[in-house]
Amino acid sequence: MDAAAKPDAREVAPDMNANVDSSAKRVLVESLVIETDEKIRQKLICNLHVNEIQFGSMGQFAYKDIVNVATVYTNPNALTIRAYVLEGGKRVERNMKLELEDPERSRFFRQELERRSARKRSPHRPKNTSGNKLLILINPYSGQKRALQLWNNHVIPIFEKAEIDFDVVFTESVGHGTQIAEQLDLEEYDGVGVVSGDGLVSEVIAGFLRRNDRERALKVPILHIPGGTGNALAASICYHCNEPFSARDIFCFEAALMATRPRYLPLRILHVETEHDGHKPMFLSAVWGLIADIDLGSERFRWAGMIRLHMEAFIRITRLPSVAKYKARVSYKHVKDKQLLRSTKIKASAPREAFGDGHFDYEDVEPFTGGETKPGTSNSFEEIFDGSHCLEEGHLPTLDERVPNDWEVIEGEFAYVCLSASSHLGSDLPYMPSQRLNDEVFYLTLIDWNTIPTRFHVAMMMITIDRGAHLDYPFFQVPYTLDRLLYLVSGNPSSRLSGRTSRR
Repeated sequence: MDAAAKPDAREVAPDMNANVDSSAKRVLVESLVIETDEKIRQKLICNLHVNEIQFGSMGQFAYKDIVNVATVYTNPNALTIRAYVLEGGKRVERNMKLELEDPERSRFFRQELERRSARKRSPHRPKNTSGNKLLILINPYSGQKRALQLWNNHVIPIFEKAEIDFDVVFTESVGHGTQIAEQLDLEEYDGVGVVSGDGLVSEVIAGFLRRNDRERALKVPILHIPGGTGNALAASICYHCNEPFSARDIFCFEAALMATRPRYLPLRILHVETEHDGHKPMFLSAVWGLIADIDLGSERFRWAGMIRLHMEAFIRITRLPSVAKYKARVSYKHVKDKQLLRSTKIKASAPREAFGDGHFDYEDVEPFTGGETKPGTSNSFEEIFDGSHCLEEGHLPTLDERVPNDWEVIEGEFAYVCLSASSHLGSDLPYMPSQRLNDEVFYLTLIDWNTIPTRFHVAMMMITIDRGAHLDYPFFQVPYTLDRLLYLVSGNPSSRLSGRTSRR
């Protein structure tokens, strides 16, 4: 039931001593005895408002913060409400025990409260169906082999308190996540939880894309529990939901809470074509040059966890420009929007109002409406994405074709080129805060050595991304682009890349 909807008048019987204020859309329950965590007992009036439950002078819980409503086993007239509220920028567990005078009032109050604080139905489920079960994929080698420990210590306690059922599968090799997603029974689960880094999330998305019923499979919610090194998706989601998280520490607890009161956000999937790897899906970023070299080179320090990226970055930055001076030609289609360009300079630390009205608002994911679905899978991402781009001329050049005359072309020696589709490149790297999860616009950023005063400017820019100071450097160029438009041909290292967005 919508929290703003009036309760059915037939459910508000006079003998329940509950009154309905239709103008305020709230339910008043009188003579309520409340017991808090501090064992304080008080008799007062409890209000079920549109967005929160108010316990008289003892405070309130927002419905979106409530994870469980349960009847006390030893007292059928008593309810326990468990919530995680924001206090001092952190989520803190708070419980309220309510005692009503008779079973009928208790039953009514609980039903009404559960309706208002109920979890939304997963968008891949047809109408009139429901569930409360997640499939959890754990990469036991992720995050310095701590993924299982993070799951046990930070996630299971939350799921148990919220009474969320789950099955656990440990991935055994690269690509195992894709195989699981390809074979997933969509009727059995309400979503897929991934306890790992961004790589396993990518495997799950690839598996859903390969399915012939991908239109429905791509509506299956994916919960990213940050158990890897980068954890860019989890950080981007927390940032856009205004959920506080520890950028350089564990924030599995905060991510797990999202499953108790889920908000389903759309995620745009990009189609990337490279000379060596062919066609593949992408939802975070495609990078070439220095940033890619740091990511790949840091594998030798995997034992160090997230700090491995900083270690490799320091080594390479001290050797600039010899290790990151690559010749390339970059072609792209420009979006001429001054407001968009201005927004690329807004830091993550800025007030959210600075991004403009509605910037962090997302429309609900449209629910699956039913229809026939064919079993089986497809192995060709080129075929899967065929026709999914939306250029006005109806055709995106392949790597072997010339770009149209109206595209911009830049040639030079670059430190790196980055195509970003999310606000974060890592949990502590708010690279493009204005980037939304489902933007039709994605951002091409590049650093041309012809515009760089000295190598020390590059070094300072790289080590200040965590504070957003990189956005202030004049040589940090953002010739942003709309719907799949990057075409890059390089001389060193040898690679070619094109990118496009998908309507998937």
